[in-house]
Amino acid sequence: DKGEYKEAQKLIEAHPRLSKDVLGQETLAMIAFLEGNEDLAAEIYSSIEDKSSYAKSFLARRAFANKNWKRARQLTEELL
Repeated sequence: DKGEYKEAQKLIEAHPRLSKDVLGQETLAMIAFLEGNEDLAAEIYSSIEDKSSYAKSFLARRAFANKNWKRARQLTEELL
C-alpha cells in the first residue's frame, strides 16, 4: 500500500518458503504489474494458474483485452 515495491520484493525473495508459496508468487506478480511489467506478471501468474483464482482472473482479463476470446472464456468458466 505504501508503494515500497522493491522492499516488499526483497523481503519475499529472502524467504524461500514464502517466495515459493502461492501467496508469495501472487504478491510478486502484483508487484511486477504495479511496476508496469505486465509480461512478467503474466509469466508469474501463469506458473500458478492452477492454484490461484487471482491468477486466473488476471489472465482472463488479459486474454479478453488481447481479444483471445477462447482463452478468456476458458479461464472465466474455470473461475465460475
